[in-house]
Amino acid sequence: MKIVLLTEAGIHIGYGHLFRCLSLYQAFKVKGHKPFFIINCNEDLSAIIPDTNFLILNWLENKEELFNLVSISDYIIIDSFLIDGSILNELQNRYKNFAIIDDFPRRKYLHGLIIDWTINCEYRYSHSSVKYLAGISYAALRSDFWNLKNRIISNEVFTILITFGGFDIKNLTLKVLKIIVEKFKKIKSIVIVGNKNININEIHQMANDNISLVSDCSGIEMRDYMLSSDLAITTGGQTLYELARTGTPTIAIGTVENSMEDILGWQKVNFIDYVGNWDDPDLEINLINMINKNLSPEIRERKSKIGQGLIDGKGCFRIVNALLANYSQ
Repeated sequence: MKIVLLTEAGIHIGYGHLFRCLSLYQAFKVKGHKPFFIINCNEDLSAIIPDTNFLILNWLENKEELFNLVSISDYIIIDSFLIDGSILNELQNRYKNFAIIDDFPRRKYLHGLIIDWTINCEYRYSHSSVKYLAGISYAALRSDFWNLKNRIISNEVFTILITFGGFDIKNLTLKVLKIIVEKFKKIKSIVIVGNKNININEIHQMANDNISLVSDCSGIEMRDYMLSSDLAITTGGQTLYELARTGTPTIAIGTVENSMEDILGWQKVNFIDYVGNWDDPDLEINLINMINKNLSPEIRERKSKIGQGLIDGKGCFRIVNALLANYSQ
């Protein structure tokens, strides 16, 4: 079967949509099918998604080329925040076998399959007129996160992982790093910093024996950084699901509206501590208090078990199996 994954990535968009589509790409490959990416992007992705079959195309502005490309596919899977109503409706009208990953529902769908693994999202599909796959059991993670052992929690917090995406649109990396350096001098930091971060030069100037700066890391590298950290500080999005899978106790800061449901959902099940939005005047003191709270190994162990207990790494295969069954019908 030929499957087209239609998505986007790059500056101001990030890589979240791409990485969760990559998990489906990898699962389809394991099942013996032929997935293909069409990606709206403004940069070369060869180093980010090696060994994949993809085409860079601004499909928002090249609609007919898009329709021609997907016309030879057996299944279309869309993961896009930017897609407009005209393209979406045209794809739905033209093609029967259609699925969309939508964790911020704001559209109406004519048919197809809605995929949403936002934690605690099942309520919003109770009266859906289309088919859906909803809930944390469908959380689709990259192959690097499929098979992991239960985490062993250390007695002390030796290392904190700081990651706010490739572009850190609210410039939180530098702010959080300064707090840790000033208030938690003995704790080491692993900082995932994108080349587009506007404070990248100042961040690099802070590098020392206690601060490791990382850029352009692969899935396996990100997994290993999570596993080697005792605590993580991040925002919402797909990263929270990867942190849960690795059992990494997490503190979250809100940055954009469409990530808040993830943050509040994970807070509700007691996996993360939410310390406020990026512009909260009490953010610094809240963050310091929460880091101090998470120095307790008992608290971190409880969080770790919650995260790994909710995500088993098999969500992408549940999605692929459902899509294949839906196609055969």
